[in-house]
Amino acid sequence: MDDIIHENQAADTVSALTAELEALRREKQGRHLLDCAREGLRSRGLSAGFAPFLLGEDEKLTARNIGEFEKHFTAALAGEMAKRLPKEAPADFSADEGRKSVRRGIRKV
Repeated sequence: MDDIIHENQAADTVSALTAELEALRREKQGRHLLDCAREGLRSRGLSAGFAPFLLGEDEKLTARNIGEFEKHFTAALAGEMAKRLPKEAPADFSADEGRKSVRRGIRKV
């Protein structure tokens, strides 16, 4: 009877250790993917702060998510800049006048 109890306890211990080991592997894989995502964003000139939102199941999917994000982010940024920036320079402003007004604004101390 004691042997059966010890076998059950051993099986429970092995099962618990196996589950803990698997959880640690998943955590390590998650940290690795997060590091890869951060590096991928930095290499494209984007903020690494977006990394947690772009994680995939593996490195390949994470890289694809970063590529899609970059495409959409760049398009949105370009669209917003196009809305806010004037299409043409003001009609009464020329390069020579601009330089003169800048010179007049500078005083020697």
